[in-house]
Amino acid sequence: MGADKGGIRVVRNTAKGSPAYVAGIDQGDLITAVDGQAIEHISALNSLLQTKKPGDGLTFTVQRFGEELTVTVVLAANPAYEIVPQKRLSSAQKAARNSWLKQ
Repeated sequence: MGADKGGIRVVRNTAKGSPAYVAGIDQGDLITAVDGQAIEHISALNSLLQTKKPGDGLTFTVQRFGEELTVTVVLAANPAYEIVPQKRLSSAQKAARNSWLKQ
């Protein structure tokens, strides 16, 4: 996304299956507001997103080819992170884990 006069321009295709993709946001769109709050810089959008959780729905106001659109984006957890428990731990790993959990 890039800064643009009056909003944030989507400069790349949205990732297939992502919340933005599912909502219909696409390359070239200009995001001007989220939940009625004007968004003029990516830091404002990131700050707003930090207050939300997966499953929350946000209303995005978007300019596309001169038309104003309103779409709902339902947030999702970042699929790039996965916590997988280690099934077999060495005694050193168990000791380190137990020490860390006691803190």
